[in-house]
Amino acid sequence: MSLLQSYLCRRLGLPCLVVFISLLLLLGVFRLARVLSLAAATDGSLPPLLLFWLLKLLEKCDLLLPLALFLGLLYGLSRLASDGEWVACGSFGLGLWARLRAACLVALPVALLSAFLGLYVAPRAEHAAAQTLHLARSALNLSKLHSGVFHHLGDAVLYLEQADPNDDLQGVRLYLRGTPPTLLVAERARVYGASWAGARRLEFFEGTEYRGLPDPGALRVSRFRAHWTWLPGAAALPLSPPAALAGLTRPQWQWRLAPAVSCLVLALLAVALVGPLPGLRWYARALLSIALLLLYHNLLAVGRLFLERGWWEPWPGLWAVHALFALGAAAVLARSSNLHRGGTGGAPPVRDNSA
Repeated sequence: MSLLQSYLCRRLGLPCLVVFISLLLLLGVFRLARVLSLAAATDGSLPPLLLFWLLKLLEKCDLLLPLALFLGLLYGLSRLASDGEWVACGSFGLGLWARLRAACLVALPVALLSAFLGLYVAPRAEHAAAQTLHLARSALNLSKLHSGVFHHLGDAVLYLEQADPNDDLQGVRLYLRGTPPTLLVAERARVYGASWAGARRLEFFEGTEYRGLPDPGALRVSRFRAHWTWLPGAAALPLSPPAALAGLTRPQWQWRLAPAVSCLVLALLAVALVGPLPGLRWYARALLSIALLLLYHNLLAVGRLFLERGWWEPWPGLWAVHALFALGAAAVLARSSNLHRGGTGGAPPVRDNSA
């Protein structure tokens, strides 16, 4: 790679990185509001909920990369054109194909990173985030206990006649599913322990234990002055782990690789939108870029829906959407190449007046 080509890659790659960080921070701020609302509704333990927040951001990274690449390339290419650097590059014989090469050199590592995230990281992050959210919602919060309400805590059901987080619980009924099932009824009880999604010790005073089924000879009743048991923590959500790559179907392969392929397609589209369209003002190019990006994204989403419901054949599937935009960008680039055969990138020819 020449020194000039390295310079072009840096000028195009840096805006892409800045845009990606900005989009990630923007998404993180919106997600943070949901995390704070969950913290107020659950046990108030922020570390697990912050883990959920980070997992959701990691899950969306493969979708943010193509958008950041496209916006960054548009800005970088437009900035180079406005600074007159393409004219300077044309004097060195670096024209349209030099721009395309620099854009592809920036897009290729981004596409590989997006493929790795989509195939390996995003499915596992989504699975872990769902488990973390389920555990957070199932956590017991003493400040949220209400009188006359059945609280489902994993394999236990808790009922209170009077709930006061600053005092003992009054009129407690605790049903524990198991073999045999157990029902504990007490005048008052006290909770010990504050671990998130873990077992808590519940101590009963002046009550009765009913163990077994309500059948003759199967039910054992005993009275106690003091008795304690463990409240079970939140049970894990019964989700199947992410499928291995060997077990993916064709539609799943296409959707997981769609962000990576779209990185390369959007790089071609960015080069085609910035330079080779004469007569278009900057605002017209901006509107056209946004319209094409939205159309591309929506067609991929509709194609995924059709594949999932069997309305569209796996072949060509989403490849047809990628091919449509790639061929359109290639046609614009080919037309521009025919207009500027000299490879000067639009630089005006030098007229020899020596004769």
